[in-house]
Amino acid sequence: MSAYAARWHEVNADYVDEQRRTSDATCGFAAASKIFRLALQSAVLALRAWLAIYQLAPPGGDDRLIDPDLAGVGAD
Repeated sequence: MSAYAARWHEVNADYVDEQRRTSDATCGFAAASKIFRLALQSAVLALRAWLAIYQLAPPGGDDRLIDPDLAGVGAD
């Protein structure tokens, strides 16, 4: 193998190793982001259910509060 080919293989191996490390880090961030997003969505869903159970918010898609005192509406 020529010196040029040997150098190319060495540089390419370094590149592939760095690419693998970068890919692993990216996949880790993507997984953490997905877990956080799912946890946040579950928490919001649980809060909305709790509010609906205690009749502080309607069970449908309407975002207005049922009890205006909780929202500070009409407070002086």
